[in-house]
Amino acid sequence: MTNNQQELLIPTHLNVNLLRFPYNVDKSPRFSWWDHSNISNSQQTAYQVVISKRLHQLANQEYIFDTGWVQSSENTGVAIPQIERVLDAGELYYWQVRIKDNFNNISDFSQPEKFISTDKPQVEPIHGIWADRGPKSDNELPKLGNVVFIRSPRFDLNLVDVDTAVITAFSRGNEPLFIQGFDLLVNGTNVGVGSAHRQVHYQGTDKTGIYYNKYDVTEELINGENVISVMATAKSNRKAFWCKLEVYLEKHNNRAFKRRDPSDATK
Repeated sequence: MTNNQQELLIPTHLNVNLLRFPYNVDKSPRFSWWDHSNISNSQQTAYQVVISKRLHQLANQEYIFDTGWVQSSENTGVAIPQIERVLDAGELYYWQVRIKDNFNNISDFSQPEKFISTDKPQVEPIHGIWADRGPKSDNELPKLGNVVFIRSPRFDLNLVDVDTAVITAFSRGNEPLFIQGFDLLVNGTNVGVGSAHRQVHYQGTDKTGIYYNKYDVTEELINGENVISVMATAKSNRKAFWCKLEVYLEKHNNRAFKRRDPSDATK
């Protein structure tokens, strides 16, 4: 018999593919959580996972996927059958889980966590610029042709409409130096550096894998005008930098901002 001090606590440490907020979830995600209880000899015997596209929909029980009660003691790397049919490319999702124990106690739902499914492959052409090597005046730094400063056009946002904002970015060209390739700033605040180092013989082939980084910049956005800026450097002849901001709106659609036009870049 239980008393007020004995209860089945909500699950914590929610992860998808062992990450708290994964940005590149494929069609077969694996869900994990910790179960807790103040009840002696209590063990999880079932779980229920629910998924929505936005936080307010999760609170209103407007689910796009509900497993119902699944009889299982598993709580690590849990595969959910048929979930692939509801996951759209590049979309934001929120999820929660609750559990039942061997005494038939039921926990409350966990705090929500979010994940983003894998983007669609980039197929359209990308046009870029880079600083040219050239002579310098007495008061200038050397023009080595290995640096570029890029500033986006200013764009307006109403934060009431914004759920989550994520920047995807990658660079290449600094492999000979084994150092970072860029500094990324949103409204003057440095949000990260990159890019992850390349991988030769990618998946056993003769190709080279170029990895990208993702940055959650929701907290760096402001009401009204916003701007993204980057200082990128490179040493090798194969210089490249690319970034995209995706803003996921409360009405579960999203806007993508990509930098291509070189007219607002400083060499």
